[in-house]
Amino acid sequence: MWEKGGRGLPKKLCRMSPNEWTRIAPSFPALVGSEIVMRDKARNIEILMEGVQGAAMQSFANQLSEVDMASVITYTRESWGNGKRRW
Repeated sequence: MWEKGGRGLPKKLCRMSPNEWTRIAPSFPALVGSEIVMRDKARNIEILMEGVQGAAMQSFANQLSEVDMASVITYTRESWGNGKRRW
């Protein structure tokens, strides 16, 4: 079982802490105040399902359940001052 609210998923999948995410190279956009994180939920799902070409974001379609995807998206949208609420 993952940590409550998806907190453990990004860390486990990406093998980086959220603090590292906020300071890494441009191929890994920061999640703090990120337009990518904050835009519509359908795009967030698409990114998790398909990954992002030309960036270091792989597809997680075969690794995450729908519940896990919702948890990851909710966690990133609510964390680090992003302030979006659950959906």
